[in-house]
Amino acid sequence: PIPQNELPCLGYGKHGDDINFYAEVHQLDLKTAVKQLAQTYLNQGQPLPKPIQHSFRKTTGLKLASSKSQDIMEALRQFCLDSPTTDSAIRAFNYLKDRGFSYEIIKQFKLFVVKDYRATNQFLKNHFDQGDLIESGLVNDRGNFIFYRHPILIPYYVHGKIAYLQGRAIGNPPEGTSKYQFLKGIRRPLFNQDILNHLKLNTRVLITEGAFDCMSAVQFGEVAVSAGSAMHYDPSWAKLFQRVKVSIYFDRDGSGQKGGGQLEEKLRNDGIIAERRELPAPHHDVHDYYQALLRGK
Repeated sequence: PIPQNELPCLGYGKHGDDINFYAEVHQLDLKTAVKQLAQTYLNQGQPLPKPIQHSFRKTTGLKLASSKSQDIMEALRQFCLDSPTTDSAIRAFNYLKDRGFSYEIIKQFKLFVVKDYRATNQFLKNHFDQGDLIESGLVNDRGNFIFYRHPILIPYYVHGKIAYLQGRAIGNPPEGTSKYQFLKGIRRPLFNQDILNHLKLNTRVLITEGAFDCMSAVQFGEVAVSAGSAMHYDPSWAKLFQRVKVSIYFDRDGSGQKGGGQLEEKLRNDGIIAERRELPAPHHDVHDYYQALLRGK
């Protein structure tokens, strides 16, 4: 059967929605087609208003993880998996379980734990050049491993290899310490990005605010990726969403509402079919919402 909202051309084998059809007929890219349609039908031929200034963190100047950096991150993960179990590892696993994550979902997203900070720090120093470690973002300028208070490591995979790591504290961290630790100087991809390589045309994909939000949505059965934070956007992401329809599902708080609105506008300006989805009251957090649904199954 023909998917809803698609216009098939049996003569040339083309298909897509009305915007794809307009772009094909007029030989335009999707971004230009969207702007022309908006000017014609929404603004009665008047110029579109200038877009608002966005407060997303700039990704210019940040570099993608090099092949060597990816190898270091893969080696780090294997070292952590092979290390003896410690009290820290048990506390981390119990924390994830208390947050509602099943063993299967933890395994699916390949989360791992720094079981012994000193041993891990020494492993990196013994096996890799300090310059390469600094370039990878894993150590600071003094050569020390950055995930001291954030032993739960969340890997971001691109083409099957770790391209980024995000650390999470176990529970609530000490005052003055963030819950999350991000790599310095490394461009952050989408969390669960590789799922976008295997989707059918016009599949509905959720973009969530955080990695845990994404994991809970996937555990419930959604197709989801994560931006990593409310105010993070990389223009290169637009091409990843060209064949799908996007629903932005951020937390119902100030930063989530602001970031979600700006992300929606950015994606639409790039020719992506995107809409915001509001959390139903009384829920404010996407992770908690899906965990409530899972408990109700």
